Amino acid sequence: MYIEGTVEDYDTAFRNDVKASVASTAGVNASAVSVMLTPASVLLTITVSTDSSAAGTSVLASLESVLATAAAASTFLGANVTSKPATAVSARVVRRAGPVSLPEYEVPALLVTHSLLMGIAWLVLAPLGVVVSRFGKPAPGAPPKAGGGPATWYIVHRATQMLAVLFSIVGIVLSIPETDTTYGQHLFNAHTGMGVALSAVMLVQPLLAFARPAKDAASRPAWSAFHKLLGYALCVAAVVNCILGATDIGMLYQIGNRSDSTGDTLKVLFIVLGGAWLGIWCVGEAVRLTRSGDATGKSSSTIAKSDLQINQC
Repeated sequence: MYIEGTVEDYDTAFRNDVKASVASTAGVNASAVSVMLTPASVLLTITVSTDSSAAGTSVLASLESVLATAAAASTFLGANVTSKPATAVSARVVRRAGPVSLPEYEVPALLVTHSLLMGIAWLVLAPLGVVVSRFGKPAPGAPPKAGGGPATWYIVHRATQMLAVLFSIVGIVLSIPETDTTYGQHLFNAHTGMGVALSAVMLVQPLLAFARPAKDAASRPAWSAFHKLLGYALCVAAVVNCILGATDIGMLYQIGNRSDSTGDTLKVLFIVLGGAWLGIWCVGEAVRLTRSGDATGKSSSTIAKSDLQINQC
């Protein structure tokens, strides 16, 4: 079970008190109770080891009576609980020949798949499409594409963004049932709440793309600016949310192994990827400014107009 809240003093004495209270209420030995507390978000994990599914069901029922609400859990644990405890995960019982001191725990495959899909979508595909759209267009005054048809940058941009949306939708769908099973609730922290908000914005972008005005329409510049700014903001916020998600799944890995560093490794990887895209963006902007100030003799307004005529699809 997972409990999120505020614990002012999470030393050994506090954990021992929790173990004793849980053992007494569930009718088990204190040695069968494992208590882990992650200081970063003050997420308390309580695991009770049993040797049969029937015993696990009995323990779960006993604890649910005192952990039914955040207020009840606060009283029972002697700590400020800010979210309704998720107890369904306690039903994950490992059948063994005899009792064990610590339970085996595997991070749910659906959540792992969710993390993989969202990472590919928002740390690879989406920023790639944005960078190509921003810096992959031909220079102003360049001849049109041979054979006509959409520009290469536009084809790449459209493909990467459509794949990012597809991967995201699949990842979201996979996470819904497993989040309910593992945590007992959905919008319980920054990652889940931010994820829902970003998903809603994500679905707006393809609708804007389909509704784009004609190239020579008076509303085209305003539409283009809004579409771009929304895309930039979405990508930046998504990288931040991926880092938050790495923290969450890292906690799950630590249930089975307290020294597991999967979460920290993922956070470093995501920060490096986000920084790499930022670096590419800065270099691209520098090259773009240099190109716009070349020896063509065109004013900035003339170049901007030419760029709009050639590069917009």
